[in-house]
Amino acid sequence: MILDPYGCCVVGVFIALGLSGVVPAMHYVVIEGFYNAINFAALGWLCLMALLYIVGALIYAFRIPERIFPGKFDIWVRNKEFYAFNFFNKYV
Repeated sequence: MILDPYGCCVVGVFIALGLSGVVPAMHYVVIEGFYNAINFAALGWLCLMALLYIVGALIYAFRIPERIFPGKFDIWVRNKEFYAFNFFNKYV
Protein backbone atom coordinates (compact mmCIF):
# COMPACT_ATOMS: atom_id res chain seq x y z
CA MET A 1 0.00 0.00 0.00
CA ILE A 2 1.77 3.12 -1.28
CA LEU A 3 -0.04 6.37 -0.63
CA ASP A 4 0.82 9.99 -1.21
CA PRO A 5 1.95 11.95 1.89
CA TYR A 6 -1.62 12.70 3.02
CA GLY A 7 -3.19 9.49 1.73
CA CYS A 8 -3.17 7.87 5.16
CA CYS A 9 -5.02 10.88 6.56
CA VAL A 10 -7.63 10.66 3.78
CA VAL A 11 -8.17 6.95 4.38
CA GLY A 12 -8.32 7.46 8.14
CA VAL A 13 -10.84 10.29 7.86
CA PHE A 14 -13.18 8.34 5.60
CA ILE A 15 -13.01 5.21 7.73
CA ALA A 16 -13.73 7.38 10.77
CA LEU A 17 -16.67 8.96 8.94
CA GLY A 18 -17.92 5.50 8.04
CA LEU A 19 -17.78 4.45 11.68
CA SER A 20 -19.06 7.75 13.12
CA GLY A 21 -22.64 6.50 13.34
CA VAL A 22 -21.85 3.41 15.41
CA VAL A 23 -22.36 4.98 18.86
CA PRO A 24 -25.64 6.80 18.07
CA ALA A 25 -26.99 3.77 16.21
CA MET A 26 -26.17 1.38 19.05
CA HIS A 27 -27.72 3.82 21.52
CA TYR A 28 -30.93 3.81 19.49
CA VAL A 29 -30.88 -0.01 19.29
CA VAL A 30 -30.52 -0.25 23.07
CA ILE A 31 -33.30 2.28 23.74
CA GLU A 32 -35.85 1.29 21.06
CA GLY A 33 -34.88 -2.26 20.12
CA PHE A 34 -33.40 -3.82 17.01
CA TYR A 35 -36.73 -4.25 15.20
CA ASN A 36 -37.57 -0.55 15.45
CA ALA A 37 -34.03 0.44 14.49
CA ILE A 38 -34.22 -1.59 11.28
CA ASN A 39 -37.82 -0.86 10.29
CA PHE A 40 -38.40 2.69 11.51
CA ALA A 41 -35.02 4.36 11.97
CA ALA A 42 -33.26 3.19 8.77
CA LEU A 43 -30.41 1.40 10.54
CA GLY A 44 -29.90 -0.71 7.43
CA TRP A 45 -29.29 2.39 5.31
CA LEU A 46 -26.86 3.72 7.91
CA CYS A 47 -24.94 0.43 7.75
CA LEU A 48 -24.90 0.60 3.94
CA MET A 49 -23.56 4.15 4.06
CA ALA A 50 -20.81 3.11 6.48
CA LEU A 51 -19.94 0.15 4.28
CA LEU A 52 -19.66 2.37 1.19
CA TYR A 53 -17.43 4.84 3.05
CA ILE A 54 -15.12 2.08 4.24
CA VAL A 55 -15.03 0.17 0.93
CA GLY A 56 -14.28 3.39 -0.95
CA ALA A 57 -11.45 4.23 1.45
CA LEU A 58 -9.97 0.74 1.15
CA ILE A 59 -10.14 0.81 -2.65
CA TYR A 60 -8.31 4.13 -2.53
CA ALA A 61 -5.75 2.83 -0.02
CA PHE A 62 -4.96 -0.43 -1.78
CA ARG A 63 -4.89 1.18 -5.25
CA ILE A 64 -7.30 -1.26 -6.81
CA PRO A 65 -7.24 -1.86 -9.86
CA GLU A 66 -3.89 -0.14 -10.63
CA ARG A 67 -1.97 -2.44 -8.31
CA ILE A 68 -3.41 -5.58 -9.89
CA PHE A 69 -3.03 -4.48 -13.54
CA PRO A 70 -0.25 -1.84 -13.67
CA GLY A 71 -0.42 0.47 -16.68
CA LYS A 72 -3.87 -0.69 -17.81
CA PHE A 73 -5.94 1.86 -15.89
CA ASP A 74 -3.96 5.07 -16.31
CA ILE A 75 -6.81 7.14 -17.76
CA TRP A 76 -10.13 5.35 -17.19
CA VAL A 77 -11.40 3.22 -14.29
CA ARG A 78 -8.78 4.34 -11.79
CA ASN A 79 -9.15 3.72 -8.07
CA LYS A 80 -10.22 7.33 -7.46
CA GLU A 81 -13.18 6.79 -9.78
CA PHE A 82 -14.28 3.75 -7.74
CA TYR A 83 -13.71 5.81 -4.61
CA ALA A 84 -15.83 8.66 -5.95
CA PHE A 85 -18.50 6.21 -7.11
CA ASN A 86 -18.79 4.76 -3.60
CA PHE A 87 -18.62 8.22 -2.04
CA PHE A 88 -21.52 9.59 -4.09
CA ASN A 89 -23.59 6.39 -4.09
CA LYS A 90 -24.14 6.57 -0.37
CA TYR A 91 -26.15 9.76 -0.90
CA VAL A 92 -28.40 8.33 -3.62
